[in-house]
Amino acid sequence: MLEIVNEELVGKSIGEITFMARSGNMYAQYEFGRLNGSPEIGVYYLQKAAKQGLMQAQKQLGLIYMNGWVYKDMYDKKEPADRIEIDITKAKYWLNKSAKQGDEESKLLLKKLKETSKV
Repeated sequence: MLEIVNEELVGKSIGEITFMARSGNMYAQYEFGRLNGSPEIGVYYLQKAAKQGLMQAQKQLGLIYMNGWVYKDMYDKKEPADRIEIDITKAKYWLNKSAKQGDEESKLLLKKLKETSKV
């Protein structure tokens, strides 16, 4: 199911979302980052949204760096994922940011990272 994080994007075309993302709209950057077929461009726009404080983008980046994958379409995870280098330091950084904003899943993921790093 499509998770729209901001109502102003409902009904917008990908062209409109792209324009908004390039203009600095963090919600559009998040959506464009998740819809873009290129892992490099997707991560780039997710980082732009995350740096503006968007909790969902911060968590998404944490997951990407934790697992080392980027789906071509993060809404429909049927397409094969592109691999990126796992970076636990970056994963913890972004998950900490989203956890501090109250994201419960990020808190659980941080706990899991802490437990696995003890092994």
